[in-house]
Amino acid sequence: MPRKAARIPQIRKDRNYAVIYVDGEKIVLGRYDSPEAARNYQKFLAEWDANPTLASTNLKNVTVERLCRLFLQWAETNDPSHYGSLKTACRTVLEVYSGHPVDILDSAAFLVLQKRFVLQGHSRKHCNTLVNYIRSMLKWGVPHKLVSVSLYEESKTVPPLKFGKTAAPETVDRDAVPDEIVERTLPHLLPTVADMVRVQRQTGMRPGELVCMRVGDIDCSGDVWIYEPGKHKNTWRGQKRPIPLRKQVQDILTPRMIGKQPGDPIFSPKETLRERVRRDATQRKSKITPSQRKRKERAAMNPKRKANEFYKPQSYGQSIEYAIFRANKCLPVDQQIEHWVPYQLRHSMGTEIVKLTGNEYIAKAVLGHQDIRTTRRYNHADAMVAENYVRELDKGTASQTTKSKSSTDDDSTSTDDNGYRDVERN
Repeated sequence: MPRKAARIPQIRKDRNYAVIYVDGEKIVLGRYDSPEAARNYQKFLAEWDANPTLASTNLKNVTVERLCRLFLQWAETNDPSHYGSLKTACRTVLEVYSGHPVDILDSAAFLVLQKRFVLQGHSRKHCNTLVNYIRSMLKWGVPHKLVSVSLYEESKTVPPLKFGKTAAPETVDRDAVPDEIVERTLPHLLPTVADMVRVQRQTGMRPGELVCMRVGDIDCSGDVWIYEPGKHKNTWRGQKRPIPLRKQVQDILTPRMIGKQPGDPIFSPKETLRERVRRDATQRKSKITPSQRKRKERAAMNPKRKANEFYKPQSYGQSIEYAIFRANKCLPVDQQIEHWVPYQLRHSMGTEIVKLTGNEYIAKAVLGHQDIRTTRRYNHADAMVAENYVRELDKGTASQTTKSKSSTDDDSTSTDDNGYRDVERN
């Protein structure tokens, strides 16, 4: 929900001085009705037009609360993808240094916060990320005159936590999910969620790109359809994200596009809700009573919780998690379905592409990565590719050995045979 436009502070008279109040703090502009006060107010209005939350950043003794509040207000609009983690970092800063001036966030304070993140149970990599978020807050505050340059430069001297030299736990790298586990999960998913899993497995797109699919975002003019999300992870970089859709994906999407407008979602929670009602009705063992039917009709007319128009990545993952939990309640211990998350399907796609082509740059293009080093984290086929290569080498050596032995039987004094034997002996 967008924020309400802030009211422009007006000049007030405080004894013989012109003042304005911003966030409950008084800014003295100069003598009332003096040219100095007029110039300072015009300067303030120019800063207010640029960003109302930063118009009074020339105040002295900026507090930690003010820095965190202004930074989070900026991040909510300009960096929404990291807003949750930024909020976590700022919350810890306020727990320790609330009520202190910004200058207290020196290198010693960074070491304290680093230790605090470890005690909170965060992994080593996430601890380093949270510390970097605090450092980025100081960097953001430098041009806005909230933080001194020397304070930001001092924060760079704090080293990150290193592997094996900290009590913080290590994260487990996400691996590809075997197709066998995915196939065992599909029967327990509702049809809409099952189709979402199939589409993501065949395309390797991100969950956020999958849930926002609209009919108008797909170009169906060619034999290979092209889906271009309206918003994706690298939109802020100006990077486009064309996703090719093969024939198998087209067959899944076509029935779900019939009768819909260009702005309608292809996968909607409303459809999933109807599918859940039909599933529960078919699995019902007792006959429904008239009073129960009336209650269901009233609930359908005015539900307490209305389904959203689009899925969210979190709700998509929760649907899979709940289906696995529901299935494992009825399965023997030795047949339990292993837990997996939608993002592992991208790892499966990246691994499959490298297995088939041996080219990481094809996987980079399909997965939509900006850097090939990111793609390498999605490639889990290295060990298998190396194993297959060694196996092929063994086959070639075996055939070569057989050929050499046959030539030895024909001519035991062959120079080629002697040469080969010398190489083998060496």
